[in-house]
Amino acid sequence: MFVWSLFLSLAAVQARSFTDDRGITHEFTGKPTIVTFAHTAVTLSHFGLGLDQLVGVWGEFAIDGSDYDFNSDSESSYPADPTPEEMEFLASVTHISPSCKVGYCTEFDLEIFESVKPDYIVMHGYRGKLYGFNTTIEKQVVNMLGKPIIYIDVTQDATQPGGNCVGDGGDNSTYCFGKSMIQVIEQYEALALALGAPRPASIDQDKREMCKAAKEFQEAAKIAHSKGVRALAAYIVDDPTQLSYVAFLADDMVLRMYEELGMPILHPGSCQAANCSQNYFWEWVPTSEFFPECPPGGPLTPECAANPLYPVDLWLYDHRTTMMFISDEFKTTFPDRAVLQGQHVYWPFGGGMISYRHAAEILSIVAPRLAAAERIHPATPCTPADVSSANHAIEGLGPSQYACYDETFHRMDYFQCPADDNKALKGGGIAGIVIAGVVVAAVTSFFVVQRCASGKESPK
Repeated sequence: MFVWSLFLSLAAVQARSFTDDRGITHEFTGKPTIVTFAHTAVTLSHFGLGLDQLVGVWGEFAIDGSDYDFNSDSESSYPADPTPEEMEFLASVTHISPSCKVGYCTEFDLEIFESVKPDYIVMHGYRGKLYGFNTTIEKQVVNMLGKPIIYIDVTQDATQPGGNCVGDGGDNSTYCFGKSMIQVIEQYEALALALGAPRPASIDQDKREMCKAAKEFQEAAKIAHSKGVRALAAYIVDDPTQLSYVAFLADDMVLRMYEELGMPILHPGSCQAANCSQNYFWEWVPTSEFFPECPPGGPLTPECAANPLYPVDLWLYDHRTTMMFISDEFKTTFPDRAVLQGQHVYWPFGGGMISYRHAAEILSIVAPRLAAAERIHPATPCTPADVSSANHAIEGLGPSQYACYDETFHRMDYFQCPADDNKALKGGGIAGIVIAGVVVAAVTSFFVVQRCASGKESPK
């Protein structure tokens, strides 16, 4: 780790580059300033980005439905919201969406943006489409900067290694699916390094905490499988006349992480009623259809809800519905047996802050609830599947099927973490010092070449 830290420190002062998900290579020297989405700013701060480089943020600070009190230092009830310290960090820079605080927001004040004079803007999106932005605003921003945006996409194209869903012909919906959370985390880590942010020592500890949490999550998943427990991820609307939404696992980075670490999650597609449909990310299900034995237009009761559309033993509720889902009233309006027994836990749709630290937090919150859940409905068999493969992401499983627990197919990236520095030095201190000398020489030669590089951005 000493050698790697030394390499990163030397790299930070020289020419660096980052190739984004539009295939554009951005080259940097020094410490350029940026504007980015609020939660992305917090993400990059976990990787060392400071207020000397962050000059503005746009978009909401807290997720839809949040109870965060901006007039106090109290914690939000929503784990995906920034902490009070992170909120203070965001409040320290110019807000380019001044009316946005809670919930999805598309405001972007071009005059404010121009006034902060950033060197770059970092944006994210899915299937090539910017989050919260339209193409008109993007063109205006690019004209002001005189350079393209730095773009990170949360989806990828399975037809080519490292491929993305951005192309001349638009997104390829058949082969386009979400990245796993660890993949996006590593992209932001690489971007922070390329931007010249000083790499904090806390990153290694964050990685170790994520690895520990991933192992504990695996153990919880194994326990759940042994009991025949099945989970389902959904955005439920507590009105039987309205639509609710069941998530396709492959389209969300957090759900991919859950399944790739062994969680038994039911796949959507069970609703065959005429008023059910599917699109990217969701199966649209009228809330009443979750309980096919309840009379049409009649009340939903525990008795008629005993044999639901999906045999859910543990609900993964979209975190935007937290206050509704955990309320006593919800048990009356949506009398599912798992809800009545309190077997539910949050699912941070879209990830929120995308860092090792936040991944560890998510896994640590969910694992105990997963391990404690009991099977409610009659057992159903699991289906063998390589849950980390592109083919699984593309094909998925059949309606109401779930993958068997098989660590052979779990994503090992969640366990590739640094050893404790003190332990590492005991066995390899001298060797590390020798290797460091070699690395310094190599890096010095590399930087001499890099000094000759020119240009700002170029197509990959």
